[in-house]
Amino acid sequence: MELTGCARLVLLLSCDAPDLDLHATLVDEYPPSQEWPQGFSMNLASGIARARFRQGHLEHEVRGWRVAGAICQ
Repeated sequence: MELTGCARLVLLLSCDAPDLDLHATLVDEYPPSQEWPQGFSMNLASGIARARFRQGHLEHEVRGWRVAGAICQ
């Protein structure tokens, strides 16, 4: 598989916590070889986001986050 360009994760979630920190990592896994007998993992991209700032740090959004059964993107 070839990955070209910027990576973007779209996550749909529902939670009843007051706030939530999310972390995602894209990892390329290499199989074992003579050079790397146990294989090799290389981080390609990672990111952290706080749920209440999911629309950006200037748009603090609490409404709709803790509504029972609501799914947020």
